[in-house]
Amino acid sequence: MPNVADRALQRCATEVLGAIYEQDFLPGSCGGRPGRGAHHALATLDEFMARKRVGWALEADLKNFFGSLDHRWMMRFSEHWAEDPTAPPSHPAVVVGVLKGGQIPASTEGTPQGSSIRVLLRNVCLHYALDLWFTKAIQPKLCGEGSYV
Repeated sequence: MPNVADRALQRCATEVLGAIYEQDFLPGSCGGRPGRGAHHALATLDEFMARKRVGWALEADLKNFFGSLDHRWMMRFSEHWAEDPTAPPSHPAVVVGVLKGGQIPASTEGTPQGSSIRVLLRNVCLHYALDLWFTKAIQPKLCGEGSYV
């Protein structure tokens, strides 16, 4: 568990970085964002279903998402926003180890449980790995219209 000073620093970093990153996140991304969440996602989905003829709906759940985020990818994603790519903003919050059997082995994946920056790190990863992939690689190849929430 991070100490009080570390938690305060992570919370401050989350507030500042969240304000910067929020402007680039896409509208279909709802989790852990100001003014968005599960209710917003359901309302958006309901609007899609009522307004458009829907042929397919796919639901996906990413198993152990927080525990399996690769630190190298998180660092690469954060470099897109960092002015100094040698010091990505999420680095200190990412490399925190996890106590296992009385030892704290070097951590190469996952985000610290209970960390205030955890949701922001997830949203940064999903922005590149899912949101931009869908809008840039998948939507142009569809015969009809495609949306995601």
